[in-house]
Amino acid sequence: MMSFAGDFRNQNSATSLVRLRFANDSSVEFPIYERYDGSAKTFYVQFIKELWIGKFDDQWYMRPFIVEILGDWTRGWETIGLDNVEII
Repeated sequence: MMSFAGDFRNQNSATSLVRLRFANDSSVEFPIYERYDGSAKTFYVQFIKELWIGKFDDQWYMRPFIVEILGDWTRGWETIGLDNVEII
């Protein structure tokens, strides 16, 4: 991820980087562990349930879900570029 525009000195208090939304409208979130300053950065989001916030049921990995890559990093506006997004 890399910022093309935006003032990253005044950030929102975002707490999650990615959200998985399930068909029953429940969701879990992968927390942000460090502040993003707008420079080129690689994030690794692991699909290990202990690293996520929220309530998983025992069969979560077998249910369809939507992957939401969250944004809105600053209190103003920003333009972010994503490259090499892989789901393995």
